[in-house]
Amino acid sequence: MIIGDSPEDVRTGLEGGASGVGVTSGRTEGAELATAGGDITLDSLEGISEPRASVEELTVRRERREALSGSQLSHP
Repeated sequence: MIIGDSPEDVRTGLEGGASGVGVTSGRTEGAELATAGGDITLDSLEGISEPRASVEELTVRRERREALSGSQLSHP
């Protein structure tokens, strides 16, 4: 997973196969981060509950994708 505050950060993570979390703490607005491909957009990293929940959500999403990919490979 990559956490960044610019579209370039988000795209770099996606190109490397990571989930992207956009943070609007920089100059970029949430819509722009989402358009760049961010899976989740946060207003800030202050406190731990929201970023932690995002990490957990992305982990579950990845596990589901991997499970689906594996089941599709098993069943032609």
